[in-house]
Amino acid sequence: MLVDDLIYPIQTAPYSEKSDFVLPPEKTWENLLHPEEWRTLWLSVTQFVSGGSLYDNWIPQSRAALAGVCESAARDVRIVPAMRSVGSTDSAFQEKDYSGAGLIARLAELQNPDYDKRRDLALFENINDFIRDVTGAVDARIDIPHDRSKINVHMNGRFLPLSSLGTGIEEVIMIASFCTISQKHIVCVEEPEIHLHPRLQRQLINYLNENTDNQYFIATHSAAFIDTPGAAIFQVKLQDNKTRLERIGLQNELFVACQDLGYRASDILQANAVIWVEGPSDRIYVNFWLKKHAADLIEGVHYSIMFYGGRLLSHLSGDEEEFNELIQLRKLNRNSAIIIDSDKESESDSINPTKKRLKNEFAKQPGMVWVTAGREIENYIDHGTLQNAVREVHTASYGKPCKGGQFDHALHFRTKEADGSRQKIEKKVKKVEVSRKVVEMGDPDLDKFDLKERLDELIAFIRSANR
Repeated sequence: MLVDDLIYPIQTAPYSEKSDFVLPPEKTWENLLHPEEWRTLWLSVTQFVSGGSLYDNWIPQSRAALAGVCESAARDVRIVPAMRSVGSTDSAFQEKDYSGAGLIARLAELQNPDYDKRRDLALFENINDFIRDVTGAVDARIDIPHDRSKINVHMNGRFLPLSSLGTGIEEVIMIASFCTISQKHIVCVEEPEIHLHPRLQRQLINYLNENTDNQYFIATHSAAFIDTPGAAIFQVKLQDNKTRLERIGLQNELFVACQDLGYRASDILQANAVIWVEGPSDRIYVNFWLKKHAADLIEGVHYSIMFYGGRLLSHLSGDEEEFNELIQLRKLNRNSAIIIDSDKESESDSINPTKKRLKNEFAKQPGMVWVTAGREIENYIDHGTLQNAVREVHTASYGKPCKGGQFDHALHFRTKEADGSRQKIEKKVKKVEVSRKVVEMGDPDLDKFDLKERLDELIAFIRSANR
């Protein structure tokens, strides 16, 4: 995926002969670049971060990587230009013309294939599935009339021309159709965001990932594509009268690239939901549970986890209108959830006034507050598993576990007896190291107290924020 234009340098004709990609003889490669340039190239194409040597790594591994690129490029290339529209009814479909000419004719062939091309029906149905997704109508499907005069859409009991659904829907269906028709090709798409709002852009990318087998190069100025999982992002700049291509992947590099495109920090590069937790061990547990219960949710893309520190809780506010002297979480991200230890010593205890205030503030607006059913978040962990992890971390001093009830300090343990002295209760436990050990010990028990119920609520909140 590309940030800024990189469509035009890509050859538009099909690479039909591998002679176009014959690499220079191996013995001449040493003189092609300076050793430091070889190292830079090697780091770029292999994704190593350091190391290697000129003859053992930099030259041979770079050459092998470039050979693989050349072999991939031997496939036909298709280009979806920025200016596209459904062509006239009498135009024939051209394999290398994805501007819209002949699209009606090709869709008609997919809709009613000959006896030896029945697999085309599956492609046509994939396009219909996409239309149902973007329109939200479960009965939506396209239909090409016998005279091939237009593309009609059946939807919600109505029968309308595609053009009547709006330019955005027409554009996204055209692109999806072109990319579905292509199979195992390199497809270059220029400015797919034209007439598409961010939701349609993301739906298009999801469809291409899940239903097509092409390699895509996308030239775009839209930040909506940047957080696509698995995408390689490059920035193209004009510097010193030369076009320079640079791969970017670090968060600060993405931020700079988006600034170059004119975006502000308030527009982009924030996760769609923020989960506030007391500290790093809480983050480890929450990610552990989410990974097991909703593996498709990705930290840093669908949600971020931030720390507030238990003692700082009284300085926080979930209300944008009141408590102006407090840190207002919703101004940092409007889709905010917060997880709070109840610190209750028994079922009959109440949470303190600060926690009650935050709970009420979050209830006023979209968001979520999760007050733990037990004393602390660690009480959701099976006590035996938790204490085994504590024993591994505190091997030298660990004697035996303390009680592990719902409102007990689940991490505390009794130390070993020494020289006839009595055991003492150890309260200073390395919480982060223990949480990592717990994660290493296997699957969590989600049936503890209200864990599954609250986790389902948290997952629904994240999905809602990501729509």
